Amino acid sequence: MKSSTSHKSLRPFGWCFVLFLISTQSWGQEAGSSYGAVSVSRVIRVIDGDTFVVDIDEFPDLIGKHISVRVNGIDTPELRGKCEREKDLAVKAKERVDVLLRTADTIVLENLSRGSFFRIVADIIIDGVSLGEIILNESLATPYRPSGGSSWCA
Repeated sequence: MKSSTSHKSLRPFGWCFVLFLISTQSWGQEAGSSYGAVSVSRVIRVIDGDTFVVDIDEFPDLIGKHISVRVNGIDTPELRGKCEREKDLAVKAKERVDVLLRTADTIVLENLSRGSFFRIVADIIIDGVSLGEIILNESLATPYRPSGGSSWCA
């Protein structure tokens, strides 16, 4: 009878998770389930005002290529919003974030954690300035509320 804890029972996904845990040891875990900082190597695409896809060369390809990142602490309008105002603001937020990311000399992800959809949730620092604060100050985002319900259509 085979043991349920044999290495064969881990399957490929299990081994990938183990490799991910090993690779994160170099980040140095901070308070809670947040990790240190990492530099973005390339911006692949911007999905919307608070989510984009990047490559992180210092991570193994499995977890560092084409990885989605969500900006911590903010919420931007949805491209498929409930009203025309929300949709218009969503396009502006996406375009502004795209310009900011593509013209940045450095993009650093700080206080990393894992969010839904296998995304990284992090504070995004572009050329020493918080991306979240920039778009909050430009009224293209609101502080994130777990209950949701931003009033873009009010």
